[in-house]
Amino acid sequence: MQQTKIKGASPDVIRADRSEQEIAAQSFNPQQSRQKQGPQQGRRSLLSHPLRLPLSVIGGVMNNHRQYIESHFPERVDELVSQLVPCVLGETEPVDESEIAVCRSKFCGAPDLPPDFAWPMTKDGPCWFLGQLNFRDLAQFQLPHNLPETGLLSFFYHDAGGYPDDGKESVVFYFDDLTGFQRAKIVRDTRWGDDFHERHLYPRQFSFCQGYSLPEALFLNDRELREIAHQFNCDHADGTHQFFGIPLFHWELLSSYQMLASFGECSDEIIFSLPEQDLLALDFKHIEVDYLCT
Repeated sequence: MQQTKIKGASPDVIRADRSEQEIAAQSFNPQQSRQKQGPQQGRRSLLSHPLRLPLSVIGGVMNNHRQYIESHFPERVDELVSQLVPCVLGETEPVDESEIAVCRSKFCGAPDLPPDFAWPMTKDGPCWFLGQLNFRDLAQFQLPHNLPETGLLSFFYHDAGGYPDDGKESVVFYFDDLTGFQRAKIVRDTRWGDDFHERHLYPRQFSFCQGYSLPEALFLNDRELREIAHQFNCDHADGTHQFFGIPLFHWELLSSYQMLASFGECSDEIIFSLPEQDLLALDFKHIEVDYLCT
C-alpha cells in the first residue's frame, strides 16, 4: 500500500452512501470563545489558476448556467462559458457511524485507516479528523484536473488555539489501496472539553452535486462583469463544503495554488490547498491550510 503524507505549513444530488434522508447542515463552531478573524495574511493563496473548459465539454454544462450568462452578456456567452471552472459541492447530515460504509466519503466522526496507522500529533495535541474523500464518489462529476478514479484522501486539522498557527501541522493522507482498512478509534483533543467531539466532530454523511465557478479574478478591471461573476458563483458554487475548483470567497489571494477542499459548517471554513504541479503529480508534501472565522 502506498501512503502519501501531505504536510501543512501553517441538479441531481448524489449521496456518498446513497441514503434517502434529507440534507441537514449542522453547525460546526469548535471554539465559541475564539476571536473572529479574517484570512491569514502572509500565507499562500487559496485560489487556483482558472482552467478553461473546451467548448466540446460545455455541452455537459446544465442549461441554466449558460442561460444565466447569456441573459447578461449574450455577445460573449461562448467566451464566458468556456471560462467556467468545475468543482464538487457537498452538504452533510448527521448519522450514526454504522450508517456510513467503511471508506466512503464522510465529514468528521471516526476515520477509516489501515491497522498500523499512527494518529498525527502536534505540539498542541492530536489533530482533528475533519473528513475523508473517496474518489469513487466523485467519478461522475466534472473536475478541473485529471485525478485518480479510486483511493482515499483523509484530512487531519491542527488546531493551535488561534491565529497565526492554526493549521500549521495539519496533515492529509492519500491511500491508493484500501485493502484491510477499518474504522479507527478517535484520539481525542480534550482541550475544549471531554465532550468536544460529540458536540462538534460527530459523524456526518456527504451529499454531492456538480458546481461551476466563473473566476472573478479574470474581470478585475470590469466591475459590471465581476459583479455578474460573483452572483453567478453565489448561485452555482455556493456549497457548505467544496472540493477542488475556486472558493466562493477569498479568491483574491491569487497564486498557483489549487484548492483541495473547503470544509465549512456554520461560520467556520478550513481550506486545504497545494501547488498545481504537485496536485497533477499527486505529490502532496507542500500543503497550505487556512482557517477562516467570519
